[in-house]
Amino acid sequence: MSAAARTEPRPPRITKPRFEPLGRTEVNGRAAGILNSIERDGWLCANPRRLESPGLMTGLTGIGYQLLRLARPETVPSVLTLEDPRKHAKAR
Repeated sequence: MSAAARTEPRPPRITKPRFEPLGRTEVNGRAAGILNSIERDGWLCANPRRLESPGLMTGLTGIGYQLLRLARPETVPSVLTLEDPRKHAKAR
């Protein structure tokens, strides 16, 4: 048996998913869906009891901050990627 026949098959190549940025229409549609949900169901925070909490990551502050980012992505930096807020101040 040749060496090529004895080699193990290679595992499938895993590639990172490519995320395409959403257009303004899609962003506005998603923001409208969030606002409609808030109006219909109230504020749904990401804690076990769905209680309103002030937290940035799972609470009302985080919901408000992300809505601000949807409205003005060129001026509101991302907390998750640790963007420099001064970069956004220069863009104004």
